[in-house]
Amino acid sequence: MADRLYRSMKVAEDGLPELGRSARTLGVRPQIDIPVDEDGIVRGGAGGMSVAPDSPMCLPAHRRPHDLAGTGKDAVWELDAGSLRELLRYREDPLMPGEHGFVEPGSPMALERYESALQATRGAWRLLSG
Repeated sequence: MADRLYRSMKVAEDGLPELGRSARTLGVRPQIDIPVDEDGIVRGGAGGMSVAPDSPMCLPAHRRPHDLAGTGKDAVWELDAGSLRELLRYREDPLMPGEHGFVEPGSPMALERYESALQATRGAWRLLSG
């Protein structure tokens, strides 16, 4: 389990991560980042919000700003993995161990509940760079 998680996201007017359904906000793109079944349910083990474990340098260069040797436009944010509530969990990407992972549902739930759980982490993200 990673201790810290990193994600590149836009900064909202209030200085916290911007919410939304894009790769550049605090959220997921349904059917792209995470499958949603016909009943609107999402499940762990199938995807989720993309994050980098343990170091912002695990983010791809196009997601890191210039001050982190990248070409990205957005800030990098850090989250203590222990702050994930019981509705969410971190899962390492088996295709990129140590470099990529997902914040995914801790159990099957409605897409809207998963999105609300992600949004509830908003105040726990700390601006790191950018």
